[in-house]
Amino acid sequence: MIFWQYVTCQKLVFITTVEYLDLLDGGASAMHVPSSDGLEDHIPLKGLYSFAGYISEKKIKENDATIMGKIQTFLNQGWEILHVSSATQPKTDSGKPPCIITRYLLIKKV
Repeated sequence: MIFWQYVTCQKLVFITTVEYLDLLDGGASAMHVPSSDGLEDHIPLKGLYSFAGYISEKKIKENDATIMGKIQTFLNQGWEILHVSSATQPKTDSGKPPCIITRYLLIKKV
């Protein structure tokens, strides 16, 4: 009962980033953010490799700036980061490239 009361006084939001480690610029890497209309915004992120096959520090910095800019918007609106988790997926047998998935759980008191 106490847990139920705690949850009803809070709003929770998950922000998810999926960054594919492919050689294509942009690839399918994206940030998935809930929008105010109840749907989800898909914000494109850069593929992490350069065309030469090396991980691009510039693209990592650009992705970090995009991600932190969106999270900062939520923080400015009174949200707090409750938890962050990440995982990696290796290249699959079907050829899908490896990826890094990061989930940000934000909480806001109502």
